[in-house]
Amino acid sequence: MSADSRNVADLEPKTRAIYEEHQRLCTAAGIPFTVTFTFRSIPTQNELYAQGRTKPGKIVTNARGGQSFHNYRCAYDGTPTVLLKLPNWGDTPAHKKETDRIWALYGKLAVQAGGRWGGNFKSIKDRPHVEYPIALADLQAGKLL
Repeated sequence: MSADSRNVADLEPKTRAIYEEHQRLCTAAGIPFTVTFTFRSIPTQNELYAQGRTKPGKIVTNARGGQSFHNYRCAYDGTPTVLLKLPNWGDTPAHKKETDRIWALYGKLAVQAGGRWGGNFKSIKDRPHVEYPIALADLQAGKLL
């Protein structure tokens, strides 16, 4: 597979299991989510990395191609479906309190499902991002799960 994807079938099996449990927990909590990315090609990752650096826009990632868990089918990005209906996915002053509450619950349930949540990252907070908890060096060395 080399085409970018938002299909959960393109996740490696243990990451897909985290997704399924995360979706189950979120649905039970009243915040089902929509997947916006699963597999990401290295050229697409490099385009995202260039954003805010050599291309216009806000910096959205510190990962170059080959440094993203998406490149190894070990991450997905999801957004609570209710937020997709709001301007800027609810990232506005008028919606901040409720949006923050929903994202915090999404993240808590991602961790409960066995994932590592991007909202807990130290540098760039990536609230949609959930990844399999393995070291990047292990993925790069081919030690996939």
